[in-house]
Amino acid sequence: MNGRRPTRLIAYRAFSDLAGKAALFVVTLVAARRLSQDELGVFGLGTTAGWIAAVGYLAGLGEDEGRGSALGDAFAGAIRPWEAELTRRFLEGARAIEGLALYGIDDPERVGERTPTFAIRLGEQHPLETASALGERGIYVWDGHYYALELMERLGLQPTGGAVRIGFCHYNTPEEVDRVLEALAELA
Repeated sequence: MNGRRPTRLIAYRAFSDLAGKAALFVVTLVAARRLSQDELGVFGLGTTAGWIAAVGYLAGLGEDEGRGSALGDAFAGAIRPWEAELTRRFLEGARAIEGLALYGIDDPERVGERTPTFAIRLGEQHPLETASALGERGIYVWDGHYYALELMERLGLQPTGGAVRIGFCHYNTPEEVDRVLEALAELA
């Protein structure tokens, strides 16, 4: 070999559509290199393949009996409506916080068009400062570009630290959404 490391393709995003069918989505091609201790890296392809197989199995439950997809039913009947309510609650509360900039769909009537993941900025506050202050309150969020570098560049946020990413899932409660909103209002 010539001493250079070979280039590999690394797929690191997977998604599930609304019917619960899993697919591998190659987002970025990267040159393989040694990751520093500060980088999160990516899932191994074996882990990703196992995850896709597990979701595919769950999505297929009940199909032979004509009952449709058990996973799809869970998403449609329980997870999506719950996450929509959490999304609506956050969007309505965020409107009342002066200086809070929310990127993406911010209309509570359009919750079906978005996920319960939010990119925000509090005034001129650096996202790391906001994230650290939330962390001190036991609220864990991301700051920076969180692998959405091109988006942050297009929004003009990357030179000033990106944004704070707040996410809710089916296991979160309305009280937890309120707690996040209260903390953001204190920090604004």
